[in-house]
Amino acid sequence: MQVLAFFTNDGVPQGGLTPTIRIRDVDDNSLVVTDAAASEVGDGWYKYDFVAYDAAKEYAIRFDGGAALADSDRYTSGTNDSFVDDIVDGVWDEPASNHLISGSMGNASNEMNNDIKRTLGLLHENIYIDQPVYDDNGNMISARVRTYDDKTNVGTSTGVIETYLITADGTECGQFHYWKQVVV
Repeated sequence: MQVLAFFTNDGVPQGGLTPTIRIRDVDDNSLVVTDAAASEVGDGWYKYDFVAYDAAKEYAIRFDGGAALADSDRYTSGTNDSFVDDIVDGVWDEPASNHLISGSMGNASNEMNNDIKRTLGLLHENIYIDQPVYDDNGNMISARVRTYDDKTNVGTSTGVIETYLITADGTECGQFHYWKQVVV
């Protein structure tokens, strides 16, 4: 990990320095890097390649620009606690049930997921037909169709994506004028 520092001399970017860096492990207060040399990048910027960096640890970092600078400009500090992991967890690992704001990316993702499941159901994947009604000729004239999110839920009240009502108009045994399936 590259650690960066910016030095000025009375507000003006300062090049030509030989800064050093100290890095402490915040958990046990130990010095992990002791007065190592940083290299100049340019325009007042300096860098140190922290090869022993462990993303699971928190560090306190102090650069010393050297005695050529006034004490008010000589030191700069920072930490590696950027909260990036918290942001990533809060966005990508957030429960989908939290994505309720219409027009948000999370809500669009939920809707797309439901549309995909609905499409799979319409392709007769994970469906269950029950509550049939027959006419005098033995033709089914109505029934309930449910699509499910997972094959283990088929036939239960868990994981129902959508419920449809099938209706048909039978004319004689094995024949009908129409077949209709609508969302209930």
